[in-house]
Amino acid sequence: GVADDHLKIWSADIDWTNVGSSTMSAAQEITTADFTAVFDGGSFQNRPQGGGVDVDILQATMMNQVQYRRFTGYNSVVMNFVVDVLAGSAEKAAVRWYELRQTADGDPWTIFQEGTYEAPDGRDAYSASMAMNANGEIGMAYTSSSATDRISIRYTGQTTGATNSVMNVAEELIAQSTGACPSPGRLADYVQLSVDPVDQSFWHIAEYYEPTRRDVVAHFDFSTAAGVDDLSIENSELVISSLPNNQFNVMLQTAYDGDAILSVFDLQGKQLTTQNLVKNGDRFDHNLDMAYATTGVYLVKIQGESANSSKTAKIIVK
Repeated sequence: GVADDHLKIWSADIDWTNVGSSTMSAAQEITTADFTAVFDGGSFQNRPQGGGVDVDILQATMMNQVQYRRFTGYNSVVMNFVVDVLAGSAEKAAVRWYELRQTADGDPWTIFQEGTYEAPDGRDAYSASMAMNANGEIGMAYTSSSATDRISIRYTGQTTGATNSVMNVAEELIAQSTGACPSPGRLADYVQLSVDPVDQSFWHIAEYYEPTRRDVVAHFDFSTAAGVDDLSIENSELVISSLPNNQFNVMLQTAYDGDAILSVFDLQGKQLTTQNLVKNGDRFDHNLDMAYATTGVYLVKIQGESANSSKTAKIIVK
């Protein structure tokens, strides 16, 4: 171990003409809040899943990806890794995450915010991926499971202006496994959350079991809502998850209680299908069949009663 838990940061000066002349700086060391990042003494299979063998949660490893972004007046890096939040022999996996900032190129990095995210209901949270968009919003998607819960993919996040070091976006489900990861429990080494440069929304890909090994792609964003605007669809949360055979689950969580219509358009603006939606609880939930469509990118739009009340997201048909 070490006297003080810390992060180490190296700066690389790459000479692309003569790579052998490239240099690496001495490490900058940043002291952090204490953490435990090892499970079961470092064994490969270290946390349970419902209905299957223990899985590897990629302990003692910085997760993909450490994302760097430049803002006016500072540079920012966000990163995460899995930690054990219970004392003694008991274990629960959670996500330790950081935003580091640098006031100018070449200046030292400092911790701007440091948090530990725990999944609700006693589940583990691990194999996370996070990114920050140009609005300063942080998205973080992750894998979750427990001794009784099958592997699921979920997300949370932090909106602009939220309390530092807190993921204030309530956890949402992207995909729920119906099967189990088989022995030896190797699960999704590489997941990724990326920012869409067009609208600053988030795209995530991860692995789950439906009932065998599958990838699921999800698209989500965060809307800042206030007062009566909570009742408007454009200030609601739209999540689209891809399923096998070009099927998609479309979920709009909203306070809006009026009529809603789902439409699909190609990139030339041609409307391909339309469907009236029925609200169930706090959300509109619809299974969209795109098996008929040719390969490409399509737009899914949910329209409320007002012409100005709508939400749109992109899907990819393979």
